[in-house]
Amino acid sequence: MGNKKMNLSSDESKANCLLVADILKTLSHPGRLMILCVLLDGEKSVSDLEELCGIGQSQVSQFLKRMQYEKIVNFRKDGKFVLYSIADDKISKLIDQFSQIFCQLPSNESDSGCSPKPNVSDVGEGQEQ
Repeated sequence: MGNKKMNLSSDESKANCLLVADILKTLSHPGRLMILCVLLDGEKSVSDLEELCGIGQSQVSQFLKRMQYEKIVNFRKDGKFVLYSIADDKISKLIDQFSQIFCQLPSNESDSGCSPKPNVSDVGEGQEQ
């Protein structure tokens, strides 16, 4: 990572800061973050995401709708299935960095605690989707 200094007074820098803040707001829910971690491995259907994340179908759909609106995920139809993927390589890199920093396996442990299996369906109930 370079030490290039930004001119924070420029309009472009301010716009970029607003964009990053919006992205981080979207990523701030554990369910949405878990979905993005799973999508790092490639396209997935809603039912795949339900199973891999332990989140109910309606909540997965709500999370995907919000992330689609925020242009964080894309979708494509494949027959009767809708497959979702991460829309921007910058988002993939960000999620990958989070994973590398927070989900590293200690050399003597077999589970990082960042497995995509925990049930987060009740995390943040009543919070903004």
